Amino acid sequence: MTNKKNIPFRCIVCGKSALKLYHEFDNKKIIKIEHCSECNEVVDKYIEYDPVIIYLDAMLLKIPAYRHILLNQKQPVLSMIKLTIGLLFCDAFTKLMLQESEFSNEKLRPDRVFYAAFELNLYWNYFLAMIQWFIHISVIIFLMRFSERKKESNSSRKTLLIRSIIISNCGKILVIPAILWGQTYGIIYLRLSQLFVLISNIQALRVATNLEFGLIHLLFIVGLGTFCHNMVLLVLPESIN
Repeated sequence: MTNKKNIPFRCIVCGKSALKLYHEFDNKKIIKIEHCSECNEVVDKYIEYDPVIIYLDAMLLKIPAYRHILLNQKQPVLSMIKLTIGLLFCDAFTKLMLQESEFSNEKLRPDRVFYAAFELNLYWNYFLAMIQWFIHISVIIFLMRFSERKKESNSSRKTLLIRSIIISNCGKILVIPAILWGQTYGIIYLRLSQLFVLISNIQALRVATNLEFGLIHLLFIVGLGTFCHNMVLLVLPESIN
C-alpha cells in the first residue's frame, strides 16, 4: 500500500492524492491526462495552461489554481528566494512612498521608483519589512502548529506553509502602481490590497492544510499574524531621519 506522505500530487478539484498528473506512452510522443479516482475530474488541467492564465486564476483566489501552484508545481529554492526579495522590495518601497506623502503635499511622480534606490530610508524600510515578514510567518506557523490535532514534526509541511504565505503575498506588487498613479485614492488602494493579501493568505493556507482548518479559524490565525506584523512599527522607528 502506498504511503500518502510519498504521494507527490493532488487533484486540484477535490484535493485527493494522486500518483501522477499524466501518463506518457513509451514509443510515442503522446501523453494521457490522468483523472482523479475520487471525483473523476482531470487531476490537474493547469499542466496544459499558460502560466499567465494560471496566475490570473490565482489572483481570482481560485483554490484549484493554488493547488496547482503549491502542490503540483515544484518551485526551486532560488526562485522562492528571488520572489521573497522582490516582494520585500515592494513592501519597502510602499512604506517609503507613504512616509513621503505624509510630509509633502506634492503628488508622487511615477519615475520616483528609480530615485528611491539612492535613499537610505528605503533600505531601512527593507530591514523593517524583513522583520515584519519573519514575525508574520512565525506567528502563523506557530498558531497552526498549536492548533493541529496531530502534533507531528514535519519539515516539508512547514516548508509548504512558508511557500504558501510567500506566494499569496504577490498581491503586494499591485500596491506600487496604485500609489504612484492613483495618488487621490492611494490609501484606499493600499487598504484594498491589504485585504486582498489577507484573503489570499487564507486561501493558500486552506490549500496547504488540505482544508483542515475552518475559515473563521484561519481568519483568526492570519489576522493575529498581521496584527503582530504591524506591532513591529510600535517598537522600531519607521524612518532613520
